Amino acid sequence: MIWQTSFRELRNHVEIGHEILRISKGLDAITEKVYAKNWIYATLDDNQILEEDAQNLSLALEDLNVKSVYGCWISSMTQNNGFDFDVVGFDSDRQSIENSQNLDSCWLDADDSYMFNDGELRFLIIRPDSNRWPLPYTLIMAGSKSFIERACCADGWILHDGGG
Repeated sequence: MIWQTSFRELRNHVEIGHEILRISKGLDAITEKVYAKNWIYATLDDNQILEEDAQNLSLALEDLNVKSVYGCWISSMTQNNGFDFDVVGFDSDRQSIENSQNLDSCWLDADDSYMFNDGELRFLIIRPDSNRWPLPYTLIMAGSKSFIERACCADGWILHDGGG
């Protein structure tokens, strides 16, 4: 299921907003911010989370007991200090994850968007705009080591665990 809601309706929205902005400000320096949370991250040269990747993400979210995922455009978060904007909410199952990114639905753009949970921030997915951030990958997923290892175990993912 997919729905639209206000970011302000999310549990702990102010802290989540500030934490997302802190982690993602200057994506070229994301490493130190992620490691400061005792997280690791993985990158993928694809901006969609589909099929096996969606299934793996769903299983990792289940391990975290995350039932709902939210997404928004990076510009909504960075250009609105009052966090007064709409987000897309969707269930954490494979089908909902895939449907939220359906190019025909206009729910979430394949570039320039975030995915996250409410409450205490347990993971963050960043799909940076390749025109704004000339990075060698188009998707970044950050979270605990066990979350990333479960969510990003399919071919193509590169894990960055602090080893350089």
